[in-house]
Amino acid sequence: MKLVSQARQYWTNVEKLMTLRRQELVQTWDEMKSRLQEKYFPVSYKQRLLDQCQCLTQDNQPVTEYVTNFDEFLVRCGENEFDTVVLSRFRSGLRKDFKRELFVQDISTLEHTYQLRFELFVQDITPKIFSFTRRTGYMDNTNKATTVKSPP
Repeated sequence: MKLVSQARQYWTNVEKLMTLRRQELVQTWDEMKSRLQEKYFPVSYKQRLLDQCQCLTQDNQPVTEYVTNFDEFLVRCGENEFDTVVLSRFRSGLRKDFKRELFVQDISTLEHTYQLRFELFVQDITPKIFSFTRRTGYMDNTNKATTVKSPP
């Protein structure tokens, strides 16, 4: 990564001050990122981000888009929460039909949830061409009943 303009000047000054104070220079990306965030992000930034993450819902989005948005918030928030808390937050934003599916499948980890997302994604985009009924067999998408013989 290459810093430019004010960020480069700021970082140069940080390194000079650390050298003058005989402190060890920043060695890791996380430490550098933390110092840059302290300088350039408002104090309320992380709190607003967490608030947005709490309010994240699937609504009419496909499951894959919701997962992508959820992952982005997790990375940007940088919180180290228990897996059960993250899973609960993820689940609370899902539409009711998908939320129910997670309970039916007895999903207990976020990784398992992500494995299931493809299956849910297929359900989400597959048009409901046929709706099955008990008595007449099935109804096609024109709502005309078609009789199907049951196997002997």
